[in-house]
Amino acid sequence: MDDILKAIDGIAERQRSAYPEAEGDYRVDGILYCGKCKTPKEKEYAIPWTGNKKILPVLCKCQKEQYQSDQENLKKTDFEMRVDRLKREGITDSKYLSCSFENDDSPKSKNSVICRRYASKFSEIEKKNIGLLLYGDVGTGKTFYAACVANYLLAKCIPASITNFPDLLSLIFKDKGAIAKLQSFSLLVIDDLGVERNSDYSMEQIYNVIDARVRSGKPMIVTTNLSAAELIHPADLAHKRIYDRIMEACPVMLKFEGNSRRGVKAYQKAAEAKKILGV
Repeated sequence: MDDILKAIDGIAERQRSAYPEAEGDYRVDGILYCGKCKTPKEKEYAIPWTGNKKILPVLCKCQKEQYQSDQENLKKTDFEMRVDRLKREGITDSKYLSCSFENDDSPKSKNSVICRRYASKFSEIEKKNIGLLLYGDVGTGKTFYAACVANYLLAKCIPASITNFPDLLSLIFKDKGAIAKLQSFSLLVIDDLGVERNSDYSMEQIYNVIDARVRSGKPMIVTTNLSAAELIHPADLAHKRIYDRIMEACPVMLKFEGNSRRGVKAYQKAAEAKKILGV
């Protein structure tokens, strides 16, 4: 019984050290009250099995509010740190970081709606292992929307990685365990299929990445400037082997077409520069 009382006294002492009596606090009938919120900082408790009573410290109203605020801030900071770590681990090029659905200038387009739905329903997408293949002309928004999905997930602390085949090949060359590490991400986005060198080594490593991802049972998004015809009827067996595996993993194919966004932005930038410089 003495051990129980000592334990209670120890807890009470730590509480009083953490929340000491402050200037303006006052007592009523021996109970300490907060000078700010006028609520008790102490309470009388009956100690079970002893018949004794003790005055023990409690949190007043403003201390409770401060404690809750501190806990919320700690959770927020911890969450932000985890998101930042996931971004550092998953995003290989800083250009992807600025892509978000909030910056989408065509939010009502078919492809935008589908990509938004893919991101918002990712828990179901992940269970059913549904991948996306975004294909079409250069500068039509494939990379933007793929990165939007990845960043949407990362903002919710869902592990996602976005890279491209040249960076991927460089990473594999430096780290033989890179392919295995990629499988830890809930979503893998691989940008710019078709720009890699057509060496035997490159073809084999690309196949290994895709094959490992398919076998992991986790979804991926692939973007490419290749046409549907080039994907379905590639020029050689090495590419067919890769493309067949990709289309197996990415049954939903979204075609991107229209004017190049890069070209439009370049024209707008040139016009602004001429206006500023008086050219």
